[in-house]
Order: sequence, then C-alpha cells, then structure tokens
Amino acid sequence: MSNLVWKRFVSLRMPLWVEWFMNNPVKSHFEVTHRFILTNPYYVPPIEENKDHVEVQNIFSHLMIDKEFIDSLSDKGAQVWYDSNFNEFIEEIKPYMKRYEELKMLVSLYNKFPWWFERVYAHLRREMALYLQSQGRRFK
Repeated sequence: MSNLVWKRFVSLRMPLWVEWFMNNPVKSHFEVTHRFILTNPYYVPPIEENKDHVEVQNIFSHLMIDKEFIDSLSDKGAQVWYDSNFNEFIEEIKPYMKRYEELKMLVSLYNKFPWWFERVYAHLRREMALYLQSQGRRFK
C-alpha cells in the first residue's frame, strides 16, 4: 500500500531534485557516497549542518529530511511519517525511475546498503521527532 506522506513528499521535492540533478555531478556524488558508506559505516549525519561532511550531508538534506515539510504535516500526518521506514520512501520514488536515471542510481545505492540507509533514516527521524515534541506536537 502506498504511503501518502512519502508520496506527497516525493511529488513536492521532485522539481528540486531534478534541478539538483541538472546542476550537480550526480554520478560523482553517488560514487562519493558509496565510498563514504564503505569507509564510515557507523557515521550518521546530523540534521544540522556539519562542515566536515558537507557533500554527503547535502545528499541527505536534499533527500531524506525536510524540516519545513514535516512541520507542515498534521499530527496524524506526522504519525504516518514517523511510523514509516526508508523502504516506503524508496517505493514512492520508483515510478519516477523511468524518467530519471539519477533515481535509478539512488535506488541501486539503497539496494547495496539498505542497512545503512535504514539506520541513518531512523536516527534522523528520531532527531526530527525530538524537535516536533519540543514544539508541542503530539504524533506518537
């Protein structure tokens, strides 16, 4: 079954991703990310900017977590998002793979390292949940 929160997120982010794909050496970014995962398997990027790993962090800020989007969700929407996993996000990307080779590369990278992406997503989701709770949101 489709995750409506991820479906909305992907549809809203797609124009930004396409622009990013057109203005960045995406293949190089994914190759760097691949090497980064192999050499730093336990690294988890923080939500806030980290100057030591800007390139890898940019991929995640463009991909996984959008604070404004999550802030815009109702408490029910935030609950659906919080209860989801990264694979649900990947499933919502798949229909766009026919048109964008870059998304095929992303899914391929995810398929090589699902354990890493799931763990990173779980960490970022936990950080975002703490932020939402500090804002008085009730979604759990």
